[in-house]
Amino acid sequence: MKKILQISTLLLITFFYGQKVSDYQYIYIPEKFNDQDVNKYGLNELLQVKLKQKKFTVITESKEKWPAEILKNSCQVLTADLLNTSNMFKNKVKVDFKDCENKTIASLDGISPIKEFEAGMREALE
Repeated sequence: MKKILQISTLLLITFFYGQKVSDYQYIYIPEKFNDQDVNKYGLNELLQVKLKQKKFTVITESKEKWPAEILKNSCQVLTADLLNTSNMFKNKVKVDFKDCENKTIASLDGISPIKEFEAGMREALE
């Protein structure tokens, strides 16, 4: 009985304090990602389009050019980061959404069986 109470308390705390991507309105997508492989295929433009379809406000300018309302509370903004996690057989892309404390809020993986890099990476991101 004690274990059940502990587990349910842990789940409740996680539920109330956990954050989701949908809790944020703004998402910052840098011009160049840290992973040089994903920069080759123009995936940042595709990510912008997909996030705009989901009704997010996408920010692509450098942080110095952000609107004043966002600069006052930069914790309203998530930062998107793309990583190439491909292997020999499949193209894979990992999208990380990080908050202002550089803590990962959500991480999404995309996989494509297409062998060509550009087409496979784009399909994996979609």
